[in-house]
Order: sequence, then C-alpha cells, then structure tokens
Amino acid sequence: MLTGDDSGEEEFIIKGDSGSTADTVFDRQVEVLQEVVMDDSFQDLLQDFCKKNCHHFEDTEENKLIYTDLFKKYSELVEGHLEKKLVKAIPGFVMDTFLEELAKRGEEEIDAAVFDLLASLGDFP
Repeated sequence: MLTGDDSGEEEFIIKGDSGSTADTVFDRQVEVLQEVVMDDSFQDLLQDFCKKNCHHFEDTEENKLIYTDLFKKYSELVEGHLEKKLVKAIPGFVMDTFLEELAKRGEEEIDAAVFDLLASLGDFP
C-alpha cells in the first residue's frame, strides 16, 4: 500500500500477517544455517578435511573401504560444526527437529547449495 500527502512524497508500507510462529522460528533457523555455511571458518573446515584426505581417493569405479570411514568422519565434522553454531545462536535448537521440519516443507524452503550440503550427510551408498 502506498501512503502519502500532498507533498508528492509517498511511502510504501507492508501490512498483513507475518506468518505463524513456526514459520518465524524456521526462517530464523534457515537464516542462521546459511550464515554458518557461508562463514569462512566453515569453508576452511571443509578445505582442511579435503586436503588431509584427498590422497585416499582414486578415479576408479570401485569404492574403497576407507571411503566409508572418511564419510563418517566428514559427516560428524560437518554436523558437529553446524549444530554447535546453531545451538549457540538459537537457544533450544535441535537439529533433528529442524531436519524433520525441512523434510515436511520441502527443499525449496532453503538455498539449494545448503540443501545439497545437508543431503550429503545422509547415508553413504
């Protein structure tokens, strides 16, 4: 809605329902998650893990046994970092509850790169 007076200056005002409490909580969780993922410390964490472990990987069709161990370490590292930062920023945050809510809402509710990161933490094939 535009409001104004005879001075020619108009102001744009948004009025209406801002959503439910659940929407507000979820939106805040997504906001913090995206901030954590974009933070240099998280990117450094990922790069360090890759540098330390890249020598284990070969361009072959067969998966080595060590891949399962590395995947477990990667998942624990990433999940631990994300959860620690989210709990610090959002008192009462529970990762499992957030992931259940995300599954209900669908992947379009979150940045595609962040969704892919979370999906990468699933079970190793």
